Amino acid sequence: MRLLLVGDDPRDALAIREALAQTGGGDYRLEHAEGLSRGLDRVRTDPPDVLLLPLGPEGDGLAPLVQVRRKAPDVPIVVLVRPGDEELAQLAVKEGAHDWLTRARPDGELLQRAVRYAMERAHLTKELATAREQLNRLSLRDELTGLYNRRGFSVLAEQQMRLARRWDTGLLLLVLDVDGLDSINNRLGRAAGDRVLAETGQLLRESFRDSDIKARIGGDEFVVLMNGAAEGTCEVIDLRLTQNIERLNAGSDRPCPLSLSGGVAKWDPASGNGVAEVLDTAEHLMHEQKRGLAGKIDFGGA
Repeated sequence: MRLLLVGDDPRDALAIREALAQTGGGDYRLEHAEGLSRGLDRVRTDPPDVLLLPLGPEGDGLAPLVQVRRKAPDVPIVVLVRPGDEELAQLAVKEGAHDWLTRARPDGELLQRAVRYAMERAHLTKELATAREQLNRLSLRDELTGLYNRRGFSVLAEQQMRLARRWDTGLLLLVLDVDGLDSINNRLGRAAGDRVLAETGQLLRESFRDSDIKARIGGDEFVVLMNGAAEGTCEVIDLRLTQNIERLNAGSDRPCPLSLSGGVAKWDPASGNGVAEVLDTAEHLMHEQKRGLAGKIDFGGA
């Protein structure tokens, strides 16, 4: 595995070689390019498996990372920062670095772990970007709400589950049903029902993160797939949705208020379940609420 260190300080190269030697890093070959311009030339002509890029608060800050990302967006990058520069490291990750380490006496095992993680993360990020590009080329959007349709949701949900298995993170799947849509269509007309559905789509965009997968998968049924299953997440979702629905109803001239029933299921990467099984669980909890067996937008079943 070829590692390319781009930096002016030869001590960085020495420290990395010593760290690799401590762990018997015979599978790794470190190359050193002194200066950013030489490093960019090497990256363009012969891309390494992973690029090691020292950063510091002095001088250019994140500028070297920005240049590398612009010239070689697909190359995995591990940035090296001085002790105490953790804030700079976090900014670098937001700017596109795949991992970071401290420059002072790097640990060999941590270095190899960071290299493997950077490669895996870069590969999976590229896979996800490819999947999103495919969605953009295909007709996988719901025309009325602008959210993904059932097919689009299935494609992205499967991709998100693959990522979650790699990173060992849980997911939450929320199913929402618009209460009384048939009655609205019968009493007020199809246009009124379409307006309710469009407003529900906007409600979900305002209530959830851009990274959450939001879709309309049926006539009056919506789903949201959320990354992470931290303690208290369901309660936060419950409060946010309730407040946003109340605000939406207060500012609307509709003759009938918007009301939703919901169910949410947790997905564990070790469970082996797919999208269909988790969706069935969440739908079952939602139907229990509609039959009066659960409270209004009650996520206690998660």
